[in-house]
Amino acid sequence: MIQLRQFKFWVFTLEGFNALATAYFFNYVFFFLQEKFGFGPYDNLRFGALNGFIFVFSSLYGGKYAQKHGYYAALRLGFSLMISALVFGCFADSVIALSLTMALWTFGMCFTWPSLEGMACEKENNKSLPKMIAIYNIVWAAGGALAYFSGGWIKSHLGSKSIFWLPVLLHVIQLLVVAWLRNRLPQGIGSFPAPVSEKVEREASSEIVGRFQTLAWVANPFSYIAQSAIIPLIPELAQRLHLSPAWAGVYCSIWLFSRLLSFIILGLWTGWHYRFGWLISCYILVSATFCGILLLNNLWWMALVQVIFGLSIGLIYYSSLYYSMNDSETMGEHGGLHEAAVGVGLFGGPAIGSAALWLLPSQPQAPVYAVAAMMVCGLGALLKLRPSKTREV
Repeated sequence: MIQLRQFKFWVFTLEGFNALATAYFFNYVFFFLQEKFGFGPYDNLRFGALNGFIFVFSSLYGGKYAQKHGYYAALRLGFSLMISALVFGCFADSVIALSLTMALWTFGMCFTWPSLEGMACEKENNKSLPKMIAIYNIVWAAGGALAYFSGGWIKSHLGSKSIFWLPVLLHVIQLLVVAWLRNRLPQGIGSFPAPVSEKVEREASSEIVGRFQTLAWVANPFSYIAQSAIIPLIPELAQRLHLSPAWAGVYCSIWLFSRLLSFIILGLWTGWHYRFGWLISCYILVSATFCGILLLNNLWWMALVQVIFGLSIGLIYYSSLYYSMNDSETMGEHGGLHEAAVGVGLFGGPAIGSAALWLLPSQPQAPVYAVAAMMVCGLGALLKLRPSKTREV
């Protein structure tokens, strides 16, 4: 039998592998589509919207499935579905087949993230929960940044099909780890006693907690609208800046490492909890720097803008996960709600961008302006939901 902290170590190991595998496939499938089928911004945005559309509903179901059937069952199902999808995709030779690959892969992935979030937060008290969420955020952000940073080089040396078979190898390792954990811990996470509760001053009233949960569930999808609109456009951006896929991965991963730094800072400093000013300021910065990343042509200015974008994105995402899990008794289901909110953004960004290009095909910057206009709408919603008071003194 293993102890609770040993168990959490293996949970974060699973999370790290998941971040590496999913980030490598999803971020570089757009380069693959560009090279193999000649996809441009419009087609890449539509392909990204498919991922987001399925993500919304699958996350809700994945979270409920994990809560009902257990985290182990959800992880086994999720990894198995992703492996099946990627093996199929490795031999697929048409856009339709790759669309089916993306659909099945997304569906499977949505069983994994809510489960991993729930496992990371289960059996934690008010004092230890922020630390677990901090570690969780740092691990997945580090994996995602590393995958993007090195993915271009890996793809150029191992071949374009490595976006399929390399994640398969990582998911197989994850299945083995899950089986090992299941055997070492037959009763699952419920067999661990909850840590002794320590008296910790309540951060905010139930009313404020609920209000900030709503605020975060609004802000995070809008922030993902910006992120998800950028990723499908990176291949076109790389061409405009004369960057190879390998160098595009290095340069365009700056905001991912900045987001990682944000998670580290926010994990050490909790002064941002239930502070509306921090949330709304970061939202405004995300909106402004989104435009800068896609419109600027100076690499140095774009690097600075990426740093600000990543730091701001970090606080918004951290807020969504923290407020979702704080005071929650159904970790898996709340993890699914958090991921579904992410999915709304994953769908909204590419959908809005592709619709703008469809309406204005002669305006290559139409997706940027359309998404920026949507971000302004999100700002209005956040201001309307602004709580009259925040943390209790």
